[in-house]
Amino acid sequence: MKINKSFRVPDLTVILNLDPAECVRRISENRPSTEFFEHENILRNVVKDYNRFAREYPNVVLVDANGTINEVHSKIVKNIEDKLFPEEDYKKYDIPF
Repeated sequence: MKINKSFRVPDLTVILNLDPAECVRRISENRPSTEFFEHENILRNVVKDYNRFAREYPNVVLVDANGTINEVHSKIVKNIEDKLFPEEDYKKYDIPF
């Protein structure tokens, strides 16, 4: 993106990937109303754009956001560890992992 060319590229960008229907279900369970963009048809386009973003830019991971909060948290942590702290780097320097 030209607009961001003077900024550093993040070490890692994590995108939570979830079916739009499930997004709407979760939103409606937790809030009395929705915002303009929190409708399934709009969210389908948002998901498509984020998937394209993940394919086109380095250091982007899509994390499956299905599951409980703890399950999703574990998936996020695992991706961060795998991408930013690969085990082979620790082995190289004899650091316990």
